[in-house]
Amino acid sequence: MDWHLAFQLQQASSSSASTIGNNTPLNSSTFTTLQLPPAQENFECGVCAEVHNVNVRISLADCGHMFCKECLTTYTRTKIGDGRYPIFCPECVVERPRAIKSQLAENEIQQLDIPAESLTRLQELQLVLHCITLQCPRCKEVMNVDRVQFTEQSVLVCPLPRCGHKWCKSCLKTLASSQHQHKCKNSNIDRLMKRKGWKYCPGCRTPVQKETGCNHMTVSFFSLPDIYSHFCYKCGVLMVDTTFGGDVGTAVTEHYMECQLFEKRWRCSIQ
Repeated sequence: MDWHLAFQLQQASSSSASTIGNNTPLNSSTFTTLQLPPAQENFECGVCAEVHNVNVRISLADCGHMFCKECLTTYTRTKIGDGRYPIFCPECVVERPRAIKSQLAENEIQQLDIPAESLTRLQELQLVLHCITLQCPRCKEVMNVDRVQFTEQSVLVCPLPRCGHKWCKSCLKTLASSQHQHKCKNSNIDRLMKRKGWKYCPGCRTPVQKETGCNHMTVSFFSLPDIYSHFCYKCGVLMVDTTFGGDVGTAVTEHYMECQLFEKRWRCSIQ
């Protein structure tokens, strides 16, 4: 009798499990698929270390470091205001050696909220990187010439149509318009510079005389007075041709690990 009752209960349980509500059989159409909202993608800014939504993320292509738009905009505007170009990745400046730091590309800078005056300043910094700023001895106009062409040529010509002045890059002597070659190895300026120990600026070839101080020489440009060329007065090597931010100090330190920063003119007499 107990066995028969248990069998009936088992049949009732199995039949009730196959129906729901008003004895409706279960099938695949009975269930409704729930649509979950998409997960929000976030990232951590490399400057402020806060978590932001990917909508404000700017990733640098060269190194892959990610920053929020506000932080990278502030950083870039500060570097432009300080006359620093190229603009290096904030994280690479701390993490990597100077030779392999990635730079902000043009399309990455365009994504930032940079005002028009800062963009104009940036173009000037880019121009200085690839050009030499000269002043014509005759018309006194300031001009930018290609750095590579300036290095290869020994005779310079003012590009202004109303001037066209031609002069020697080394001795600054005025040349005739038909004169394309000039030798000034034995010129008075060369003999004077050799006798006095003066040096030519390796960037613009302007004669430079050191009056006092160390051998680290700084030359400013005509049109950009806060942009400098750094060279060694001892050996004449150009260390940095523009203000690369912290790289100025790094380049000077690396150079004078092998060269002489101060002249050894005195000897200690204390025994």
